[in-house]
This record gives sequence, C-alpha cells and structure tokens, in this order.
Amino acid sequence: MPSTFRACYFLAADAQSDVLLTTEEQAQLSDADLTEAAVAEAHRADLIGDAHPGTTEADLRAGLVIGDYTLA
Repeated sequence: MPSTFRACYFLAADAQSDVLLTTEEQAQLSDADLTEAAVAEAHRADLIGDAHPGTTEADLRAGLVIGDYTLA
C-alpha cells in the first residue's frame, strides 16, 4: 500500500527523476531542519562531494523540494 508523507527530495533539472533524501520519521521537522537532514544524507550517500565532483552542495540545495512524497 502506498505511503505519503512530507519529505525533502532532490528533483532533477529535467523534472523526470527524483531522489528521496529524508524519511517518514523526519516528516515533522521544520523546513530548515528537513533541508539540513537531506543535505547530510546526500553527503553520507556520496551524491555530492568527492564522488561526484560536478555536483556541488549548492547545486543540490537548488534542486531540493519539500512536499508530499509517495512511496509505492
């Protein structure tokens, strides 16, 4: 059964794909704290930084979206 919750995710520039960066347990965080949790997860998952030198933290932050997210 699908689950919908407030989350922070990265939306690709073409708006065709996204990467969920926060969990359902974090849904109650403020926007600022949810954003920081997403950035921290992106660093842990090596989505930005040395593993992806073309993607900066600023790029990631510019593509972050906070809103309802549905897991199928």
